[in-house]
Amino acid sequence: MNEFVESRPRDRRSSVVVLALLLLFAFIATAGDDEDDDGDDDAGARGTLVEVVAGRTRVHLEPDTLARFGITVGAANIEHHVAEQLVFGETLDSAAILAARNTYAAARAARESAAATVGAQRALISRLTAMREQGLAVDTIALAREQRQLTDFIAAQRRSGFALESARQGALVQFGTQFGTRIMTPDDSMFEELLAGERHVISVPVRFAGSVNSPVFIGRSGQRADAVAGNWIGPDARSRVPLGASYLVTTADPRLRNGMRVSVWLSNPDAAFDALRVPRRALVWHAGARWIYVELAAGVFERRRARVSATDTHTALLEPGAEPMSRVVIAGATSLLGEEFRWSIPDEDDD
Repeated sequence: MNEFVESRPRDRRSSVVVLALLLLFAFIATAGDDEDDDGDDDAGARGTLVEVVAGRTRVHLEPDTLARFGITVGAANIEHHVAEQLVFGETLDSAAILAARNTYAAARAARESAAATVGAQRALISRLTAMREQGLAVDTIALAREQRQLTDFIAAQRRSGFALESARQGALVQFGTQFGTRIMTPDDSMFEELLAGERHVISVPVRFAGSVNSPVFIGRSGQRADAVAGNWIGPDARSRVPLGASYLVTTADPRLRNGMRVSVWLSNPDAAFDALRVPRRALVWHAGARWIYVELAAGVFERRRARVSATDTHTALLEPGAEPMSRVVIAGATSLLGEEFRWSIPDEDDD
């Protein structure tokens, strides 16, 4: 009887210990399951796989991750470009050009007038002579006077011819054969635009002959995007560079002024190339360089170095020789870069 009474407390204590151990194991198991669940949730939230293939990083994203990051893919366009050389030209004085044109026009009008006068005088003398030969009364003194007058008119005609030739030579010497000839051509609308200040003539130094008659662009601000296309006129009679030659081009840009120093972009057809143009927002900075993400397949992106040769407001032109690509990330590239390097960000729960 005594042994039975004494054994009951021992059984109660054992039951409590067993129950405590079971609760502890259950807590540990539950905690482990929670950690596993957290890890699964994190991986599922990211939906990201990062791998290195042939030394390049590729990022695999699930469709829901693409949508969450707002990643958009667009085309990389191939463009044919001609290399350009930037030089500096000088806007010629339009007043001097127009003065040469007016001088020649006046001399030509004077010679035409003198020729008409000589023709009319010869016609008068011929008529008087015919009348006298027909036996009509003709004042001999008057006929002699008209003949002397014809001699004076012929002399004036010769002087006007000399003046016209002088004006012609002056235009050729001052502005070169091609432009000088154009100055002497009547009814050229370009000179009306010069007079109105809507067009200008620029002397451009040319060191590569292949640039002549190729596309040329002139800008007053030094910005290529602000440049206006020009047209070649011909060699400049006065070379303004120690090496090479000077050529004249004309452009319709009312913002230019006489004597202004302007930027001129000369094309080099021998240095033509095909290049990729991508949106500027496709570029991301990392490790002091610019990169782009190329779409290899749906949800698979590879980061590549982007060597940019030129940019404008919305796009960037990659250097020649860039690897072929058809589609690039144009929105969400920064998020994609962050997702690629997410592994390097320490977990806030890590000690």
